[in-house]
Amino acid sequence: MFCSTCGLELFYGTADLPFNIGPSSVVTINQVPILYCEKCRGVVLEDSTMETIDKLLASVKPSRKIKPIKFPT
Repeated sequence: MFCSTCGLELFYGTADLPFNIGPSSVVTINQVPILYCEKCRGVVLEDSTMETIDKLLASVKPSRKIKPIKFPT
């Protein structure tokens, strides 16, 4: 797969990503599988990864203090 911004090849990796789940709540999901560009630092999430993230976020209730979630492997 190639970067839609600069056209270079994307590489597989993982990242800890924040997601808003309410007006004042953010949850971090650790070790999310990503595709990234070494040149422009673009990040792509595959459809299956987004489906898993959607399921994880649906189970979290907004609050002021939310513990990070580990992406299932």
